Amino acid sequence: MVQELLEEEAKDFLGRDHYQRRKEDQRGYRNGYEPFEVNTAEGRVTVYKPQLRDTDRPFRSKLSAFLKNNSEVLEICKGALH
Repeated sequence: MVQELLEEEAKDFLGRDHYQRRKEDQRGYRNGYEPFEVNTAEGRVTVYKPQLRDTDRPFRSKLSAFLKNNSEVLEICKGALH
């Protein structure tokens, strides 16, 4: 679930889907992933934060910044799904 949200965040930042080509007036491209560990009720889980290059402004994942100090939110979300 977290991985999908990170992908959606990158898609929104770039203004296009993962494999969609950029238009002439668009900047930025994907350049791999950076591992990011999140604490969950089941232990540490590694997710991969997309790395973006050649953008007008630096890409800062709001989700990864939020989860860095608030991993207990994942336990609450998991409980809501059951």
